[in-house]
Amino acid sequence: MTFTDRQYDFLEKEFRLTRQDVDAMTDDELLELGDRCFDIELEGDLQDGNKMPDRCGIAAEIVDRIGTL
Repeated sequence: MTFTDRQYDFLEKEFRLTRQDVDAMTDDELLELGDRCFDIELEGDLQDGNKMPDRCGIAAEIVDRIGTL
């Protein structure tokens, strides 16, 4: 599974995961990563409603992408 450069940058900033780390993840590890991103997305939904900050929007994109597994 591949992500955009922006999403890889987010994963490195939030979780200190390099592109290589993410690309080497198993499906189970990716699902766990999706859960962690969902927590960030949910945090944005609860705090900001429809004005979701960029951080939460990127997390939501990653959750959607991983959801295609």
